[in-house]
Amino acid sequence: MTLSYRQLSFFRPALLLVVCALVGVTTLWWPRPGFAQRDTGIMVVHATDPDGAPLPGAMVVARGPVGTQTQYTGVDGSARFPGLYPGQGYTATFTLDGFTTVERHGLEISAQRTTEFTVTMRLSSIEETVLVIGASPLVDLRGTNVGAAYTDDLIDMTPTASGLWAGVLDHVPGVMNSLDVGGGESGQQSAPRAWGSQGVNNQYNVNGADTSDPAAIGGAGAYYAVGAFEEVSVSVASQDIETKTAGVVIDMVLKSGSNDWHAGVKYFYESAGLVSNNVDADLEAQGITEGTPNELLSDLDIQAGGPIVRDRAWFFVDYWNFELHKVILGLEERDRTTLQDWTINLNGQISDNNKVSGRYIRSVKYRNNRGASRTRPYLGIVQDSNSHIPQLQWQSVLNQNMFLDVRYSVLRGNVAILRRWSPGGDEPAAVPSDRSATYDFGIGNYVMRPSLPRGEFFDERDNNNLAATMSWYKTGESTSHDVKFGSSYQLIDYFAPAVQPNGYRPYVDSRRDAGGNPNWEDGVPREVRLYNNSTCFVLDSDCWKPDNAYTASGKAASLFVQDTMTINNKLTVVGGLRWDFATNWNPEQNRLDSRWCGMEPLANPEMFCGGSFPRQPNSVTWKDLVPRVGVIYDPLGDGRWALKFNYSRYAEALGIRFSSATNINDIGREDWNWTDANGDGEFQFGEHTTFRDARFPGLGTTIDPDLVSPFVNEYTFGVEHEIADNMLIAVTGIFRGMNNDTGTVDIGRPFGPMLDSARCLAECDLSYGGDPYYPVQSVDPGNDGIIGTADDGLPVTLWARDPAVANKGNRLGTNTPQWGFEDYTDYQGVNFTFRKRWAGNWQMLASYDYGRGYSSSAGTTPSGYDNNRRQELFGSRPHMFKVTANYLFAEPVGVNLGIFVRANSGEPVRADYNYDDALIEPPNSPYCCQGNQVRTVDARGEGNVVGSERPQREAFVTIIDVRAEKQVTIGRYGVLHFYVDVFNLFNSNVVTEFEWTLGRRYGEITDILPPRVIRIGGAWDF
Repeated sequence: MTLSYRQLSFFRPALLLVVCALVGVTTLWWPRPGFAQRDTGIMVVHATDPDGAPLPGAMVVARGPVGTQTQYTGVDGSARFPGLYPGQGYTATFTLDGFTTVERHGLEISAQRTTEFTVTMRLSSIEETVLVIGASPLVDLRGTNVGAAYTDDLIDMTPTASGLWAGVLDHVPGVMNSLDVGGGESGQQSAPRAWGSQGVNNQYNVNGADTSDPAAIGGAGAYYAVGAFEEVSVSVASQDIETKTAGVVIDMVLKSGSNDWHAGVKYFYESAGLVSNNVDADLEAQGITEGTPNELLSDLDIQAGGPIVRDRAWFFVDYWNFELHKVILGLEERDRTTLQDWTINLNGQISDNNKVSGRYIRSVKYRNNRGASRTRPYLGIVQDSNSHIPQLQWQSVLNQNMFLDVRYSVLRGNVAILRRWSPGGDEPAAVPSDRSATYDFGIGNYVMRPSLPRGEFFDERDNNNLAATMSWYKTGESTSHDVKFGSSYQLIDYFAPAVQPNGYRPYVDSRRDAGGNPNWEDGVPREVRLYNNSTCFVLDSDCWKPDNAYTASGKAASLFVQDTMTINNKLTVVGGLRWDFATNWNPEQNRLDSRWCGMEPLANPEMFCGGSFPRQPNSVTWKDLVPRVGVIYDPLGDGRWALKFNYSRYAEALGIRFSSATNINDIGREDWNWTDANGDGEFQFGEHTTFRDARFPGLGTTIDPDLVSPFVNEYTFGVEHEIADNMLIAVTGIFRGMNNDTGTVDIGRPFGPMLDSARCLAECDLSYGGDPYYPVQSVDPGNDGIIGTADDGLPVTLWARDPAVANKGNRLGTNTPQWGFEDYTDYQGVNFTFRKRWAGNWQMLASYDYGRGYSSSAGTTPSGYDNNRRQELFGSRPHMFKVTANYLFAEPVGVNLGIFVRANSGEPVRADYNYDDALIEPPNSPYCCQGNQVRTVDARGEGNVVGSERPQREAFVTIIDVRAEKQVTIGRYGVLHFYVDVFNLFNSNVVTEFEWTLGRRYGEITDILPPRVIRIGGAWDF
């Protein structure tokens, strides 16, 4: 795809450069948090004499893969090394006149962790060096963060699927993610959750800089090459003060070069000949003849790194090319995805205590059939997207006690969503289009059922981030303070010329067959929705330019301070305070004429013509002040035990989420009754008869000036113990609750609890004199979807609305609890984790999670309120067990065996039903044309189970993957690796998705676990 001028303008906002300078200078005058940065670790060392007394004034030199750092011990005999790049092979050298020189080898640094140890220096009259080999302690005595680091060792030596989501996040304790088999889910982002968190609060960082998607809040802005990572640190609770939200925070640290040359190439392959069949007789009886195997997986990674100038500058570069062909259950068409990724990391040491880094990531994705499924076979779309991420970073040890880190990151991304099927006649074309964003946008007759994707879409998403932090470390004889102060600034630009192909969408009343199921082919035209956007399609035409498209902007800023106070090296208290500011608005912009411009009759004719719109005031402004408190206690003082407590409060991410509600340039619509006068089943202008309703952003829709950010309160309690060298166990309990959620309330026609709220009595339109909604009793129709049969269940209340108030809507984006709606989410759980660090030729990361989350969401409609009940969170899996491990039989055998086991509960089962509007007409009343109401009538197993053949949950899922690897050393030319991975070893065929709409298709399988697949591969590295 051709890049636009916006994508090439990486550093367009001059404002950010000014802010960068101001923040960088300002932070020099403030103490900054001593916690480890997102992409680096901290080492704290203690020097003592043989009697245990502290030795001040000792020079300590830390050497790692990217340079050196020199510090001197203070009065308490300790020194602190901030900003250390993650990796193994660190050394620390201690020298002091009159004492032996001590070299500590075998140290490992991890991001966001403090590595702390003590060395004993003995008196000596001669020059001598004592070499000490000892691994870094595993217990973190300075932080309460809950999560795990998935290191390069685990990525390379265990059966890890491709991609960040399938290949890494699946393995992390506490994280609920996709059920991937052999990389089959690698072509699409997932929405990982942990401990009741929400996807909107996830955050993706590359070397500490936020690269999250500014439009799809909680998503990643790119697809990343896992082979380029030194480690992926995933935090799920007790977030550091630098993190705003309470979601899953992913910190990806790129590999760096070193003084030694390294290079490698790795390739994995799967084909249809390496796949088993897991369709058994039971599945065949339900119409499943083929599963969802990977028919092709090609995964190539090439990388190299080394010195540019020895001891001064280093480089690392990685190229990733990934291709996946996967079967879609029940369809002959395949889902094909291609990902390409370039990653470059440059590091330079200007002086002993000053480092600069520059990084660049280029990510491209093409997917030909996204969204197609067995029950929606014609809704597949083409996705063509790319992202660019340039970054700059400067780190400086200003003096013995002060450390500065300034980083600037840019995300330039775009996404094109295009109709895959070229319509013609009454049916979709037999052969789909495999071309990307420039294929011919022919518009044929609108196909009602099965329908085509109704819209096409292109957008650009710009996310500019600047962050600066400074730490100040102060020590005394018994107390030390590690103070961190920082700030960040974000600027977002977004534009999207959305397309509704024909400018309208027809609706029909379905006739039902003898089984009570819809028969769309014989549907009777009932309603038509007219849209006011232009219907141009060519990407290089004027209509795709940002000045003729929906445009939104946002910005955010934060200030934070935190003190980590340690007393007698046994008790650590962490206290922090964070202030966040976020806002969004609609810049000056234009709209082109729609196809209905100037045509009559229309209720709002002016809204269907183009125009120019001035900058609108800020849609939302959030200001949040939140505290964080943590306590760590080492009861024995030996660094092998830690008791931990943490309380955190979090605000929610904003981005540009609310700007569309008030942007007059966003797509609006009118709804009309439709009489198909000529009986051709197609809408022609003039066949619309009675006006029903209208919604135009910016007209009748406002944002509550008192809208505030939802907030999360979180408590964690835990214990960590290094039970033996390189082995850690941890137990953590968590309590988390979210309140003050947001939604849209129709205050022009209030109902139910709104009438009783003080705010509604003061602000609602009560001219009607009461609640315009009337209850109509129906029932849960049971699994057969037919009312009046033996499996009918409990009563269900539907709602009829007085048509006299049908068009008086005044919608308000607000915090729904203010209007009498109950809305909360809570989670309680416990996590058990065992970690065995790579040593003695084996390693392991194992975890078990038990927890349950519940919500009570009244919604903002009468049906939502009536449906209110405490129910388990969607996607919740109470039991979750994971083990990732490997053992290497060293040369001359040279065989590595790895395993990945995951076992978890199924998701809760739900049942939906589409109640026909004929049921919503009270007897002897004039009410009509209410519109169908889709309701979640039952949680199937948590309420009415009449007629249900399914348990409360989907089936328990167990997946076992194994790896066998042969290593062959070829002298100075490096090592060859030969891999055989088997995914879904026991060929499980658990049903993972099924149709939830009651009726003939209720329970119909829409997806099953992919079958066993063998993946072969090879690698060479030196």
